[in-house]
Amino acid sequence: AVFGTQPIVSVRDVSGNPVSDFVGRVTVDVSRVGTSVPFALTGATGIGLSGSPTATFTDVGLYGEIGTYTLTYSSTDLTSATQTITLGHGDATKVQLVAPSTARNSIAISDVVVRLLDTDDNIVTSDSSSTIELSISDATLDGYASGQTVSSGETSFTGLSIVGVSGAKTLTATRSGANSLSAESSISLTFGLASKLAISTAASEAVNRVLFGTQPTVTIQDVSGNPVTSFAGGVSVEVDSNLVALSGTTTSSVSGSANVSFDDLGLDGKVGTYTLTYRSGSLTATSQTIRLTHGAATKIVITEGETSATNAVTFGSDVVATIQDADGNTVTTGPAATTSVTLLASGATLSGTATVNTNGSGIASFQSMTLTGLVGQKTLTADATTLGFVSEPYSVELTVGAANKLTISTPASGFVNRVAFSTQPSVVVQDVSGNTVPTYSTAITVSATPVDQLVTADIEGTLTAVPASGVATFTNLRLEGKVGQYDLTFSSVNLATATQRVSLTHGAATEVVLTGATTAANDRAFGSAVVVEIQDADANRVTTGDSANQGLTLSAASADLSSVTLAGNTGLTVSSGIATLSNLKLTGLAGTKTLTASVSTP
Repeated sequence: AVFGTQPIVSVRDVSGNPVSDFVGRVTVDVSRVGTSVPFALTGATGIGLSGSPTATFTDVGLYGEIGTYTLTYSSTDLTSATQTITLGHGDATKVQLVAPSTARNSIAISDVVVRLLDTDDNIVTSDSSSTIELSISDATLDGYASGQTVSSGETSFTGLSIVGVSGAKTLTATRSGANSLSAESSISLTFGLASKLAISTAASEAVNRVLFGTQPTVTIQDVSGNPVTSFAGGVSVEVDSNLVALSGTTTSSVSGSANVSFDDLGLDGKVGTYTLTYRSGSLTATSQTIRLTHGAATKIVITEGETSATNAVTFGSDVVATIQDADGNTVTTGPAATTSVTLLASGATLSGTATVNTNGSGIASFQSMTLTGLVGQKTLTADATTLGFVSEPYSVELTVGAANKLTISTPASGFVNRVAFSTQPSVVVQDVSGNTVPTYSTAITVSATPVDQLVTADIEGTLTAVPASGVATFTNLRLEGKVGQYDLTFSSVNLATATQRVSLTHGAATEVVLTGATTAANDRAFGSAVVVEIQDADANRVTTGDSANQGLTLSAASADLSSVTLAGNTGLTVSSGIATLSNLKLTGLAGTKTLTASVSTP
């Protein structure tokens, strides 16, 4: 901060008289003996005078360590003037936290000292009212009740201990209030005094008169659960019942380690659940329960399930597979009791959750299972791969399921316009797997849809058939209309349809059709050709058979019976049902003339 009273320097002659016509520059500098802490003046430290004896400074200040400093005022060729000034602390701008860098869990640490400092690390001794709060990360401060008020800028917290899990902690000191300040200090927390035992590896897999599959390990811990790696002593283990005896070395000693291990413990006696208790002098004991089980597993058996099932329908009850020993006892503990079991089917597809875990019960229950396939006897087997067990086959009789779809068993064939199909179609009602459903009796209908929407035909005959023993056979079906491709679709309520694509050919020839020129000039060739087609009853060109390839005679007659002569290409052969006649001309009196095409058939 700038000085509360700014210096004023007067330039005088040898007798002390102000030199009113002085021209020059007056500067101020600061010095101090015996300190290495940086210090310096702030503000304008030089004033130029011109015709005035007085230099008035306005914004000079000093920063640095508190104490006594010398200010020296000088100007070229003039005797300097000095003064002594005492620098006091500034406002608090930060907190200094002095704390140990290491601590043992739940053991008192050295005093924690907190100071309020100004910008240049001077203790703000004028502050005896600020409150300092302490906090720590991931631990608790035992012995700390509440914040303390500083005295002359500092305060000490005594009798503190840190309680928590070992590791790096951050201690924070905070000045509360409007101008909050804080500082942090890292403390490495290590284990404290031995307080209790904890099971780090529990004994398990207890089979009568067999060493535990997993031998126990006990850890010596402090009050917060940190391992006490400096422990030296012994740990003993005991069982809570006279129905069994604990075999092996029941006391284990260690020095300079937190972990005490046992390696040959076992239980001999009756099957049941027991408590193992671990002790060491005055430390808090710990215990675990352990179940002594039956002998080793030797097989897996499907013990429950359906003997008859409907195709693609969920079983009415669960399929249950059980892990057993040689005498058929359910294996309820140990690795064999917690294993993955897969249910397999032969001759059909098995649906549902086919792999389940026995989850410590030795029993695998397969819920909502379904068999899908062809009817007949199927087998189920249970496979416990990790144990190397596969069950004996379990027989299930699979019967036909619900009607699901239609399938064409005999496709129609021989599609001639207006003629019954040479082979009439048969449709079978099937379940989802293709088994014939003999009990289905709902009518099945057939419809025809053109593939190319530019043509059309009607399907005629008996369009509905009722299945007998699951099979519906149609009779008298035929298509009447234009030649082309059509889809025959067989349908019944709620069943997937069946479709057959067919190609309709022309029917029998029924007529001869002429097209072409409708006007002509006498004795001149027609402007366009005359086309003759052999057609069936639905105007389809007859392209095959005797009618499609035959001789053609074209003649002309007058409506008024006057003489008319037809010249040109008048005697051609119809090929594939069509003949194109060109270069024709009529000679005679003007009027209406009739051209007549004559063929052998029709």
